[in-house]
Amino acid sequence: MIILFLASLGLHLFIHHPLLAEQDPVVKAGSQDIPWRIKADNIEVDKNQTALLATGQVSITKGNNTLNSDYAYYNWETREMYLRDNFDAEMDSVLLKAEQAQFDLKTEKGWIKQGNISLRDPQLILRGDKISKTGRQKYAFSNANITACDGDPPVWSIRSAQGNVPLNGYASLWHTKFLIKDYPVFYFPYLILPIKKEQQSGFLLPNLSSSSRDGIGITLPYYYMINSEQDMTLAANIINKRGTRLISEYRLVPDPESKGLFRFDWLKDRITADTETEEYEKFNNDGLIRDNSNRFWLRGKYNGFLGDTQWRTRLDLDMVSDQNYLREFDYGRYGYDSSQNDFLDEFGRDINDKDSILRENTWIIRKMISNNAEFESRVEYNQNSSTFNQNYSNDQDPTIQKFPELSLNVYKNKIQGTPFQWEAENDLTYYWRRSGNKGMKLNAYPSITLPLNCKHVSSILKAGWEEALYYNQDTGKKSAGEKEFITRGTASMHASLFSNMFNTFEIEPNTELLAQKKYSGNAAWTKIKHSIRPQVEYEYQSSEGNDVPEFALQDTRISKNKITYSLTNSFTRKKSTVVPQTEGQQDTGFKVDTEYRNFLLLDLEQSYHIKESHRDHQLSQYPRRRFSDIRARLIYDPASFINLETNTWFSPTIGELTEQENILNLNYRNRLAGYLGFDYQKGLDHYIHRKNQSKLSILRLGGEWDLNNQWTFRIDYSRDLDQSDLLERSLGIDYTHQCWGFDLELTQDSHETNISLNVNLSEIGEHF
Repeated sequence: MIILFLASLGLHLFIHHPLLAEQDPVVKAGSQDIPWRIKADNIEVDKNQTALLATGQVSITKGNNTLNSDYAYYNWETREMYLRDNFDAEMDSVLLKAEQAQFDLKTEKGWIKQGNISLRDPQLILRGDKISKTGRQKYAFSNANITACDGDPPVWSIRSAQGNVPLNGYASLWHTKFLIKDYPVFYFPYLILPIKKEQQSGFLLPNLSSSSRDGIGITLPYYYMINSEQDMTLAANIINKRGTRLISEYRLVPDPESKGLFRFDWLKDRITADTETEEYEKFNNDGLIRDNSNRFWLRGKYNGFLGDTQWRTRLDLDMVSDQNYLREFDYGRYGYDSSQNDFLDEFGRDINDKDSILRENTWIIRKMISNNAEFESRVEYNQNSSTFNQNYSNDQDPTIQKFPELSLNVYKNKIQGTPFQWEAENDLTYYWRRSGNKGMKLNAYPSITLPLNCKHVSSILKAGWEEALYYNQDTGKKSAGEKEFITRGTASMHASLFSNMFNTFEIEPNTELLAQKKYSGNAAWTKIKHSIRPQVEYEYQSSEGNDVPEFALQDTRISKNKITYSLTNSFTRKKSTVVPQTEGQQDTGFKVDTEYRNFLLLDLEQSYHIKESHRDHQLSQYPRRRFSDIRARLIYDPASFINLETNTWFSPTIGELTEQENILNLNYRNRLAGYLGFDYQKGLDHYIHRKNQSKLSILRLGGEWDLNNQWTFRIDYSRDLDQSDLLERSLGIDYTHQCWGFDLELTQDSHETNISLNVNLSEIGEHF
């Protein structure tokens, strides 16, 4: 009677009925024992107490589940609640909105009509005439649309005649159409759509491309989630002039300190070149042919442990079917450029240049024996990519491999009772190759270091002796005159003397910098610190005993006897700014904030070759040139909107610049960025410090413009000014919408034009 009396007054109140809630204690949220509670402007119960009618701002709650409407009818016998008029709800973190709805409050099953459900992760909207809630986290529908877009009609949607949608699994959709606005574009008889919060398997969106050489291409990728530590992407790159390139990518992160990334391509190419004249124009002057149709590229890197955390291992793979594959397929998501950038970002290690014939593969195992001693095993295989076709056979391959190289390195140890430190590099290497002699090397390189410091000057003195013993394996292929055992001993010495000096200059600011409101925003440079570091280095390397075996020519030591002197000037400024001072969300006044920036660096360096002063051979070709080029490095970085870096080499002997590297970067409010670069090399044939240097003049420029939060434009251009050849130019456009986006890129060089298009639909085949 009390409930009926309060309800008749139209007050907000809670109703507890034995069929709605058997008890009313405080219980854990989400428990099945939590009662449903109803709150409304008006509540009426019939005389038989079998039904309840609530109107006017009805709110029905149980834990985190909430049902809202202007009309609700509840039957205690069937436990069903019918709602209409401004109905919306949140059930199991899913938002529902409809014209009318009905739910069994015991099983939480039911339906909504003329409404939609909104998933939060992934952010998808399901709209339909009738959507049924078939379980606690399961929905079914007929004639419904799925989209991630706002608006009516949405930019894109998937219309399905029938489907099931679990909140943590895969939605099954029958007779589906992909629509742009209201226009159907694709039809799928059956479609599986991932509906999961964590990563999961599924198809990714295709990539479209067009090449003047290869024709039209489409890449169809599938992502496979193996487990929480491993995943894989499988893709088919269909190229109408070349065939189908099959691509696989495998990633693993077994622990926080271990990770690996491996990729493999295979292509049955329709185009081959049995003679050099049939080669692609870009490659037909390299003296090599490419007659193989089976083409592949395996590359990968791994950092991690080998069984025990004390044993570290590192793997680098790079094997290719022929010398042209990387130069031809250098574009796209799985091309050379993308792979190189991914390896640099993930591992900080590069792969050989795409023009390089040799591909380096290494496997390294390391173990720290003590705090300053380490054991290392290294296997190195240098693949000669030109031997996989008929340029010459594998048996004629002279490429040298290391199978293996064992090293024991001792780092700096202090000699008791003295200021000296000692260290040693020791290695045992077996050199192997298919064609030519093979052999072994035992090498020891101990050295002693003496660091000295005083008030104004510091110095480091180091002296060492490297002794090597070579065994020239008797295979009948030794070069004439080569001995079976060869020894080599070389002495080395290095000394450096340097000092650090600085002075700080006060600057009178041209504005008031007091911690007061009226000076808020005032900023000025207040100090400049000038640091000078002069340094002199002496380096000596003897050349005795350089008659090493043919298989170890890379061990040849070039004699050195030179003095290098340098002067480094660096400038650091102190900037003071009056800014508001806050604690939490409260303003507590003003303060003077300080910021330091290294805004200018000028570095000069040159060497004097003592050995050149006494050289008496090849004087007709190379007159004595005791002084090396002067290298001048300048970095100017006064603010975030401008940065200039230039390196210049000037020869005092010939009185000309021999090389320059210049790059200017500009940035305006992180919206508009640009760069301008120029690289120069003087052609030199007979110059002792720069032998056989080709002439080079490369202009590079480009920029990026973030027009707004949706549109970004990119442009890059490079040209060989000496040959008047276009090296490459590209134009890129990125567009990001609330529920979709695309990036379009046009790339062109003097031989080929490529167009690539990637479309991203939010929450659908974007990130799994």
